[in-house]
Amino acid sequence: MGQTYYARIGGRVLGPFTLEQIERMRNVGQLKSWHEVSADGHSWVKASSLADVRIFAPQGDTRLVESQNFSAAAHSSLDVGIGRARASRGWLSSPAILASCGCLSLGSVVAVLAGVALVVFLVWRSGGATTSHNGRTISSVNNEKDMKDAVGLVVCGLKITTKSGETGEVPAVSGTCFAVSPNGKLLTNKHVVQKAKELESIDGIARRERLCETLGWKQAVPVAWVCFGKQKLEARITYVSARYDLAVLEVDRKGSAYFQLARTDDHPRNQRVFVCGFPGAGREPLTDDQLRGEVERQKTAKRVEDFFPSDAFEYSVKDGTISRVRTKEDGVWIETNAAINHGNSGGPLVTEDGVVIGINTLTAAKPGDQVQGIYYALGVAQLRDELRANVSDLVWK
Repeated sequence: MGQTYYARIGGRVLGPFTLEQIERMRNVGQLKSWHEVSADGHSWVKASSLADVRIFAPQGDTRLVESQNFSAAAHSSLDVGIGRARASRGWLSSPAILASCGCLSLGSVVAVLAGVALVVFLVWRSGGATTSHNGRTISSVNNEKDMKDAVGLVVCGLKITTKSGETGEVPAVSGTCFAVSPNGKLLTNKHVVQKAKELESIDGIARRERLCETLGWKQAVPVAWVCFGKQKLEARITYVSARYDLAVLEVDRKGSAYFQLARTDDHPRNQRVFVCGFPGAGREPLTDDQLRGEVERQKTAKRVEDFFPSDAFEYSVKDGTISRVRTKEDGVWIETNAAINHGNSGGPLVTEDGVVIGINTLTAAKPGDQVQGIYYALGVAQLRDELRANVSDLVWK
């Protein structure tokens, strides 16, 4: 059979495929430039990196050539017809060209395309509930095990050290986040993590110094934590959008369940949706005086968990329907009657089949827009370009 290859498409590992099948998948649009290809299923390269690589080596030896720098002799030994075809039609050639230059017979081309069609059909039938080498996509909002694994409580606050050397954790604001890749990437609202970012600024450093002086601390370091049930992880804020109420977090966690994201913000009225989050743990940003009071009231609290009731770390689900989708100057907003309370901010607005269509936002799209029983979520499809630039292994459905 010769060398085979794997394709990683949106976190799903498919294969093995022959080189010809990989080319056919690219040609019919199933393999995009941002997808990845591997010869062993472990080491991956972006499909776009193959743009200048001549996949067919001399004497019909089918192998991926990793270097894009060829000597003149090696370059001249490549099939000129295939090179020209790639130059004019993208980095893979058409079935007709491959057949005409002798690389594939027409019968082989038909067989390859049939095989690719079968693979695409099987992936489609799976509905996205696919287990990859790295994790599993959620296929139902009723799968409690996977939902618990993918919806997290975000707590931003301070990790403190007293003058006597004791350490502790103090929460300042909280919200919800959700996993969108098997490699620890999470989405939330910008306003959930904004205070943690501000504490890293020059003004934030001065504020921390005042707190240390007042409360007798030696040091106070801003931290974001994410809790999945009883598992607490420190998170890195890797991206904050300048345009949308969006932030990306990253935790050291592999192989978790994660959500697929909706390709479109065009959703019908009365579609059933679910708000997921942690309303029982909702905390508005604290002022310095409030933070001092919180610490004084709970002198025995050493961990973030000690500041919340024990059941606050269990995610909740509230269902409702879509009222309408509104497009405004600041983005696309999904209006729903599914209640978004304190603590739900940054969490997913999910369909019954586990696809995230929006990010729950406590405040309305515009001041004065929110009325009793009406809530808004930021449509995710409009975020596609920003997310692709900052998160790998996303699955769009």
